[in-house]
Amino acid sequence: MKKSLVLLATLLLANVSAWAQSTTIKIGANTFVGYGLLYLAQEKGYFKQQDLTVDLVSTEDKPSTAAAVVRGDLDGWVSTVDTFIFYDAEKLGLKQVLDISQSYGAEGILATKDITDVAQLKGRKIGVEEGSPAYFLLLNALKDAGLKPSDISVVNMKGSDAGAAFIAGQIDVAATWDPWLAQASKRAGGHVLYSTKQKPGLIADTLALRTDFIAQHPQAVTGFINAYFAAYQFWHSHPQESEAIIAKTSGIPLEDVKSGLTLLKFGSPEINKAYFLQDDGIDSVINNGSAIYQQAGAIAKPATADKLVDRSALRTVLK
Repeated sequence: MKKSLVLLATLLLANVSAWAQSTTIKIGANTFVGYGLLYLAQEKGYFKQQDLTVDLVSTEDKPSTAAAVVRGDLDGWVSTVDTFIFYDAEKLGLKQVLDISQSYGAEGILATKDITDVAQLKGRKIGVEEGSPAYFLLLNALKDAGLKPSDISVVNMKGSDAGAAFIAGQIDVAATWDPWLAQASKRAGGHVLYSTKQKPGLIADTLALRTDFIAQHPQAVTGFINAYFAAYQFWHSHPQESEAIIAKTSGIPLEDVKSGLTLLKFGSPEINKAYFLQDDGIDSVINNGSAIYQQAGAIAKPATADKLVDRSALRTVLK
C-alpha cells in the first residue's frame, strides 16, 4: 500500500512539474524602439504569466540572423515584412504570426528642392541600401508613380551613408530612415519627398516563428500574442512609465524612445486584426511587394502570403 502511495505521489509531482515548466522561445531582434513592447512585456512579467521564457537575442546583422534560424539557434525573428520576402522566409522555415509595429514616417526619400514628385526620379541616381526597408519603400513609390526599377540608377550604400551623402550634397536623392529624414533641412532645399506616412502598412515589423515551433507549441504562440497585447494595453494606459521601462531595458536613450514612437504605431489588437486578417493588409504587401522585388532582380521567384503567414494563433486570440 505504501509503495503504491509513493508511486502515485511521484507521478503526480512529475505531472505538476511538467505542467508548470515554461516554454522557452529564442527570438532574434535588433535594438529598435519599435520592438519596445517586447522589452515591456518582459519587464512586466507578461510572458512569465503565460508560462513563457522569452530570450531576446541581439541580432544586428540580417544574413547571420537568417543563418541562425536555419541552424535552429533561434525559434523566431522579429524584422520587417520586406525582409522576410528578401530572405525567403519560406526557405528559412518561418511564418509571420504577429504585427509588432508599423512605420509611420520612419523611412522615406530625401530629395533636392527641384524634385517635387516621385515621377521626377526617372533617370536619377539614388543612394539606397539594397534589400533595406527604405529600398522596398523606394521601389513601391516608383511603381505607384508609373516607373520601373530600371528607370533609376541605384547607388548601393548603407542607409546611414546615403543620408549623410545627401546632407553633404554628394547625391541629390537618398532613400533612408530617421534620424536622417529629420536632418533634411540641413541641406538647403532638402526635403522629404515621400515617406511611409503616405504608404501605411508597407513597412511593418512582424514576429516570424519557425513552422516546426508553431506546430509543436501552439499554446506558446497564443500565449506570446496575449502577453504582447497585455504590454500594449499597459503602454496605452501608462505611456510615460512604459517609455522609461523601454529606455532602461533596451539601452535606447529616453529622448530617442519618445521621438521614435512618433514615427511608428505599435501593433494593437485592432491593427493586427486589420493587417493580418484582411486581404489589403500583409497579403497585399507580400504579394505585390514580392512581384516588385522580382522585377528589380532582388529575388528569383515571387513569394506568396499563404507561404509566409500563419494566422491560426492570432485568430484564436482575437475570436
